[in-house]
Amino acid sequence: MTWGDAHAACEMFCSALAYVEKVEEAKKLGRALKDLMKDHNFVPDDYLTPAAEKKYEYGLDRRYWIGLSDIDTEGTWMWVGKNIKLNYDLWYPAQPDHLPNGTKKPNTVLEHCVVYWYPVFYAKIKEDFPTWNDEPCTNKHYAICDSPRSAAKVGRPCFTI
Repeated sequence: MTWGDAHAACEMFCSALAYVEKVEEAKKLGRALKDLMKDHNFVPDDYLTPAAEKKYEYGLDRRYWIGLSDIDTEGTWMWVGKNIKLNYDLWYPAQPDHLPNGTKKPNTVLEHCVVYWYPVFYAKIKEDFPTWNDEPCTNKHYAICDSPRSAAKVGRPCFTI
């Protein structure tokens, strides 16, 4: 789903796209994502070998929309719905770059929305937890929503399963 679709889907469940207040929380979420991927064979046993590096770079790593964006003001990363400015860094090297796939072409769709992802090859060069990348909001990924709030707090009915 697109970032806008993810935002709407989270709201349907009386939630919001994930807000990760502190770097410690981001690392905890990262460990949970890695465990989830390993449980479902998304992270191969050979992910640290040079041969696996390219094979899995854009293959089995999942990307998840979170509630971080600079849609309102270019370069000012805000937690959507919280009106709180980002105060720590989990960016992948050379990110955010605002350009899809590193292109420098004019008139391309800029990257204003953030994905949380676990590029398995990245574990060799930095701490072993996911990182962020800015992407066009129209890309399709999974989403991470915050814990749902009660319908009474939201002031409307909520979809439940």
